[in-house]
Amino acid sequence: MRPGDRVVISFFPSWIAGEPDMAKFASALGGPGDGVLRDTVTIAEEALAPLPPSVSTETAAALPCAALTAWSAVVEQGAVRPGSVVVTQGTGGVSLFALQFAKRLGARVVATTSSEAKAERLGELGVDAIVNYRREADWTKRARELAGGPVDLVVEVGGADTLDASLRLVRPGGTIALIGVLSGAKASITLPLAVMRQVRLQGVTCGPRESLDAMLRAIAANGLDPCISDRFAFADLDADVADRRNGPVTRADPG
Repeated sequence: MRPGDRVVISFFPSWIAGEPDMAKFASALGGPGDGVLRDTVTIAEEALAPLPPSVSTETAAALPCAALTAWSAVVEQGAVRPGSVVVTQGTGGVSLFALQFAKRLGARVVATTSSEAKAERLGELGVDAIVNYRREADWTKRARELAGGPVDLVVEVGGADTLDASLRLVRPGGTIALIGVLSGAKASITLPLAVMRQVRLQGVTCGPRESLDAMLRAIAANGLDPCISDRFAFADLDADVADRRNGPVTRADPG
């Protein structure tokens, strides 16, 4: 790489390729360590992925965490292909990226949400069917009906309140990509639904830089809407961060 090249930083700078380990996970940007909300960031060159000319810097800022997690769930762990059936939960970043990746691979996608406004956005992104889990007394049954066939992959972001339902949705031999814990971190599940049906419960946390490279190539070729909700000037960030720290803490809505 040369001075002036446009790049994006891998979320785990030490995870370049292969299987993860605790040392690679410990290199995560943000959390207890330094993030990238700074004027200058020093990072190893091997942790940088070249940004294709067709991918804007604004789009790239949304990709290393939510988008790569969705890519890992749908493409690498879920092995989604034309004709696959995928269920996504809610309208958070990971779920919206997962919807878009799955559609570009030729899958049928059923999404859950909690409001008509969010359902409209899902429709704009090309979802095949939508279940409003606040209106449907048995949203799991309705999602199964709308799927129109066995569900190959569930992108599970809900956590405690949705994992057992995901087990009832996915086909024998299918995959549940465990990503979020929006409704709680400890879940009670019906184990035979996983054991006797050989369901694969796969944890997903972003991915290595080689996967980031592959995802960027796919986005350059096929396009992607990062669904950015807010934009801030760098000068406004200190005030925004302070407001968020001082504001009330609420549990996220998975829908």
